[in-house]
Amino acid sequence: CLEAAEYLLANKLFKSAQTCLDWVSEFEAKAKEIAADCGASTAGAKELRAKLSLCTAKLCLLKGDIDGAEAAVLYAEKRYKDGEAEERGLVALAHAEVMSKKLDEPAALSKYLSALKLLPDPVPFSVYLSIFKLLSAANRWAEAREVMFRAAKSWSYSSVWLNISKASIKLGYLEDAEDSLQESNGADTNDPRSWGLFVIVCLKQGERLSEANEGLKQALGLGLSDLDILREMGDLFVAIDEMAQAEAVWRRGVEIMPPAEEGAEFGLRLAKCLEAQREFEKALACYDSLVSTHAAVGGHTVEQERAKLVQRMGWNF
Repeated sequence: CLEAAEYLLANKLFKSAQTCLDWVSEFEAKAKEIAADCGASTAGAKELRAKLSLCTAKLCLLKGDIDGAEAAVLYAEKRYKDGEAEERGLVALAHAEVMSKKLDEPAALSKYLSALKLLPDPVPFSVYLSIFKLLSAANRWAEAREVMFRAAKSWSYSSVWLNISKASIKLGYLEDAEDSLQESNGADTNDPRSWGLFVIVCLKQGERLSEANEGLKQALGLGLSDLDILREMGDLFVAIDEMAQAEAVWRRGVEIMPPAEEGAEFGLRLAKCLEAQREFEKALACYDSLVSTHAAVGGHTVEQERAKLVQRMGWNF
């Protein structure tokens, strides 16, 4: 029944999974009753309860019951305290997922790292990816990079090498970053993130503008939607006064995130970029669209920025 429940959970058949878990609970209760009548050990029933708790935690997570998931995983953690490494690793992984849902990033990272130590290879790629995201959010890029190098031993996904490249860029290892992008392209030649990171490497190295421009064309043509990569590319083009390329980047950001705060941020960057190119009327239209939806973006008051532009243009309205 537990194996059936796990299969049903993996396929998001929550009601059927709950039915299986209810059957297990009934079996466990009956087993305890029989064991008590016979004077037998209940160790097997306790082991069953631990496994049941782990499955229950997974079900609660999928249903959005975070408190229920945490209670179940804490019970499983207690029961598996002296268990096999893989069992403890699975519990740590479930606990990490609960902490992630509770937005407790330090606790989630601690549990994910415990799971990584305990689980046998190949550890699921999702575990490596979760650890990478948490470490990078904390600006622990060297550790994040090492985690992805370990992942590369088991998984050949392009995103493994993309993340290694991203961490290498943050650490200033630009040649290593470009080598990692070659590995990524070997796995997937059409990933726009590879081209976006290539643009960043070229611009950071300097004197590779023509390559950066070609990379930008490829990245946008393939539909790049990674906001962090877009933001860094745009800032780098602005820094060297290549405003036409920056404009293309900011327009892409506005295109993919129009209703969100990120879209407003890119809209403000686009307006300023148009100003820098003396495209005043286009910049004003951009500010007008922002005024109607966002009072302030990134600490800037849109109406104030618009007023400065109007004054610069010498208009009085």
